Amino acid sequence: MRDIIMISSVHPITDTRIYEKEAVSLAESGFSVHLYGIAEGGAASPVENLTLHSLRKRARTSRILTVFHLSREIGKYNHPIVHLHDPELLLLPVLRRFNKNVTFIYDMHEHFPSTIRTKEWLPALIRRPLSWLCARAEKAAMRRCEAVLFAESYYSSYYSSYYRETSAEPLTILNYPLNRKRQTKKVYKGRSIRLVYAGAVSTGRGFKEMLFLAKRLKEEKIPFTLDIVGRVPQELAVWAGGFLSFHQLQEKVQLHGRLPFREVDQIYQKSDIGLCLLHPEENYVQSMATKIYEYMQYSLPVLASNFPKWKELIAEAECGFTGDPFDTEWTVGAVKQLHADREQLHRLGENGVRMCRRHYQWDTQAEKLIGLYDRLMKEEGYESPVSSSAL
Repeated sequence: MRDIIMISSVHPITDTRIYEKEAVSLAESGFSVHLYGIAEGGAASPVENLTLHSLRKRARTSRILTVFHLSREIGKYNHPIVHLHDPELLLLPVLRRFNKNVTFIYDMHEHFPSTIRTKEWLPALIRRPLSWLCARAEKAAMRRCEAVLFAESYYSSYYSSYYRETSAEPLTILNYPLNRKRQTKKVYKGRSIRLVYAGAVSTGRGFKEMLFLAKRLKEEKIPFTLDIVGRVPQELAVWAGGFLSFHQLQEKVQLHGRLPFREVDQIYQKSDIGLCLLHPEENYVQSMATKIYEYMQYSLPVLASNFPKWKELIAEAECGFTGDPFDTEWTVGAVKQLHADREQLHRLGENGVRMCRRHYQWDTQAEKLIGLYDRLMKEEGYESPVSSSAL
């Protein structure tokens, strides 16, 4: 049986999509999986057939050294399937283009060219031409991949037009939440209302808007707590420290940093409302935020930006409210309403979990992923632990 090598030079080794969903699903199906990722985000639970290899976190300018290191690592395996999770890793199919014993899969987590146009650390004048250049380089490298996986349907539609010249098999593997045991959500009248955000932290993802919300809730004398889970970039962390101190919010707002999923699970279970106040950037507007599905899975009413796809989902599920993410008075009003009406809070949460369990479960996506690997194994004449007829 061929080894599967999953690689990320950016994400923590315990990343939910990479480790908790994809790697664990494949390992539990009997595949031999080796996962390379950044050694942060907490310890991972041991899983049979899954071996973890920690990578050192490097600065952006020196990540190319990680790519060369990984190229050498790939050479240690016999005819592996290499599953790439970052755009920069598309250099690997190019570096190893003469080695026909390696099969590459590219997992597109985001629409990389459009994210380049919103990177604040890049000079504004070069963002658009660099985005164009990255799109062409990405397209060229993807020609050397056997398959391309999309975390969003939007990426798949973009692929079908822009990347139609490539031969890679396209497959959409949506970021639906992990299945979890159903728990009855209790309604605690009179206590503080608990807000939560879990995910990547940046200005564009509404970090400052969440702290502005906390400030206004305190001024309105609404009892609350706010848990933010995710690594806060240094510049934002300095700003947040000053903001929280000046407005005396240290006991109200908890910045947890990056946590393993089992700890995020515990925070979700004690929370009441999930926040998703992302800015209207192209990559966000066109995508479905994974955290919305997660909030629904945990019976948390959602307060989210009023992007068309998000509005449609939340309205259909009747699981929360959408509005202008920059309008703090809207978010304050929504929290006040749910704090005053705990029956409505409970009802919206139950609506969300009901919709999620019917339509948005990771098992459906794991089945497609396992089917792809089963087929790749058999096409090369290797034994697969899975019978295609059982999928």
